Amino acid sequence: MAEPIALARKTPSAISAVSRGMAVLEFLAGAQAGASVSEISATLGIEISVVSRLLATLEADSYVRRLPQAGDRYVLGWRLAALTYRFVDRLNVPEACLPALRALAGNVQELVQLAVVDGDSLRFIAKAEADQRVTLRGLVGSAAHPDTMATGRAWLAWLPEADRLRVLAGSRSDVPVRSHPPLDKVLADLADIRQRGYALETESNMEDVVAIAAPVFARAPRMVVAVVTVSAPVYRVKRADLVAMAPAVVATAERVGALWPAALLRDHVHHGVPL
Repeated sequence: MAEPIALARKTPSAISAVSRGMAVLEFLAGAQAGASVSEISATLGIEISVVSRLLATLEADSYVRRLPQAGDRYVLGWRLAALTYRFVDRLNVPEACLPALRALAGNVQELVQLAVVDGDSLRFIAKAEADQRVTLRGLVGSAAHPDTMATGRAWLAWLPEADRLRVLAGSRSDVPVRSHPPLDKVLADLADIRQRGYALETESNMEDVVAIAAPVFARAPRMVVAVVTVSAPVYRVKRADLVAMAPAVVATAERVGALWPAALLRDHVHHGVPL
């Protein structure tokens, strides 16, 4: 048997089967009607035989399920959703922050969402809906585009330059957008965001949606751990309306920061860079 200390010093090598399995799960998460073996194979560039074996394993463990009535298409299983909810529930983020999000939604009468920093990505985990006849679809579970969305820019603005470039180069999201702006335009906007304290999305780059977002700072150490975003249809809310919402959005972000769970903050300190 190898010496335990020697094993601890080794850097674990990646297991390709695990990486491929996770890629399949991520693909299915964005496939609303599910996907067939051939579709997954063609999109991910994985051999059909390998995809079949991966799906068989994941299905046996209830992480995916097959829809025979839809031509043997696969969708995510409830076990994966249960794992996600168990993790979020342990951190008590939605329970602690939802009152603040709901208060803001009642104030501005638009969709309010909370996205948390997860390594080099920003993922929506909670929402509060307003009482409107026409409402937006929430993005809970999806990652935010760091360059096109106000949510992402509100986070990027307070990252060190090297971290910004790394995040922009490796970012992935299943949220559809029309186009990605030039890098120099993004970086110029980040300076303005830092100065005013919030980010605006007024060019309707995503499904005719406009938004305002403010960073959530943890108290000790001071670092961006999440983002509060208000999103609305472009026909109903103009730039002046978003700016008028800014004090309430920033105040809500401050309330959420004061409530931030210590368990989650430890994860951010371990992986992130304090400001």
